[in-house]
Amino acid sequence: MRRGIKLVLTAVVVVVVVAGPALATSTKTPFSASTTVTEVDPGNTWMSGHIFHLRGEIDEGPVSGDLVGSITLVINANIDLNSGMGRTFGNFTLATSDVTWEGSFSGAITGETSSEGRFIGQGTDGTKLKGAFTQVSADTFDLEGTILSPHG
Repeated sequence: MRRGIKLVLTAVVVVVVVAGPALATSTKTPFSASTTVTEVDPGNTWMSGHIFHLRGEIDEGPVSGDLVGSITLVINANIDLNSGMGRTFGNFTLATSDVTWEGSFSGAITGETSSEGRFIGQGTDGTKLKGAFTQVSADTFDLEGTILSPHG
């Protein structure tokens, strides 16, 4: 019994000593950016009753603000045409001169030019991009979030 407790305590000390410096170097960097996208491929659309379905629309555009680069979105949506409410989801690639993040997004559609949601992506440099988007006009979105870096 005593030996088991000693082994557990020794393991905890080793983990703290080895992992402690690595954990201390991680950083969280907030960012704010904006993008105005243009449709480059309309994808596929169809109706099921009063539900409009969209799959695979591709939009692209520049990104400005704390992040400067470009974004490509692959957009899917289901919208109730009676209420204008629905859901959007898909994938994105956001590229800057230093890193490219690839990930997914999902959100709520609350009108013709109103959607908001969340996104998360993995960077080519080991960082994670995590945040929220808000549609501010027909094709313009504000992005707010954090870059999580395990490297400091």
